[in-house]
Amino acid sequence: MRARTRGLLAIVRAPQYNPDTMIPHIIVIEDDKEIQQFLKELLTKEGFTVKSALTGVAGMKLVNAGEPDLVLLDLT
Repeated sequence: MRARTRGLLAIVRAPQYNPDTMIPHIIVIEDDKEIQQFLKELLTKEGFTVKSALTGVAGMKLVNAGEPDLVLLDLT
């Protein structure tokens, strides 16, 4: 499933975790360091585990290294 909003593309996979015992994992791929940091801090405060990357290549390495529940990707 894909959801698109204002330059962000969210790729959502079916959760691979038990919501009662594990924290959802999000990857943020954003080339603007300020926006990336803002999203990372906001999502972390909400209880998510967040990893981030500045480039698509680095982001794909993070995606391939684990199975994130959500990828936030800057398209522009």
